[in-house]
Amino acid sequence: MITSLPIAFVDGFFLLLTYVDILNPADVRRPGRHRGVLRATKTLAMLNFIYFAVSAASAHRFAQYYVAGEHDKLASFLKDAVRWTFWPSLVFGLALLALGEPILSLFAPASPTAIADVRADRRLIARASVGPAERLLSMQDQQMATR
Repeated sequence: MITSLPIAFVDGFFLLLTYVDILNPADVRRPGRHRGVLRATKTLAMLNFIYFAVSAASAHRFAQYYVAGEHDKLASFLKDAVRWTFWPSLVFGLALLALGEPILSLFAPASPTAIADVRADRRLIARASVGPAERLLSMQDQQMATR
């Protein structure tokens, strides 16, 4: 529980930030907005695939270098993992920013609110800027730093 609770809080807070705009009670009178916001949120969630893929692919290397005491290799690999996460996420995020309306209109007519939601969301790029450092901290028994 001591190890998993801070990670659960971080992931729970991230999910809350991702989906809280769907729960806006003021929009009950405008049911069409929910579909647009949900499409925008799910489109932005594609950025998470980059973060997840790099995290899953790098976790075993973090553990290998940490257990072997190869701190120089660990630091170098962490820098690489951050680059593998940040730059593709930035490029993909900029593409979503530029092409938000055409991408959303593939599913249905894009509402101005949904397009604004795609353009305003920078949280995923901020998360990508640190790469899978959260997993590395957990492996080093530093999970409290992720709070």
